[in-house]
Amino acid sequence: MTTYRMKYRPASSFTLPRGLGWELVKAPTYLRVVRYDLPYDPALPFGEFKTDRPLTADEMRDYEIEVMP
Repeated sequence: MTTYRMKYRPASSFTLPRGLGWELVKAPTYLRVVRYDLPYDPALPFGEFKTDRPLTADEMRDYEIEVMP
């Protein structure tokens, strides 16, 4: 499973490619008080997410997304 993180903003249907299926793996800062079911990492202010398919290099560049190591 490949996971990703956003560089400059939280993941949402408005900040990810259209039609992409995605799910949070680690809570972003603004959700940590409501999403107790997700782990929180202060080093990831915008959280971590996984997608239903691998992202292309163009999508990662255009939407400012990084692969998690």
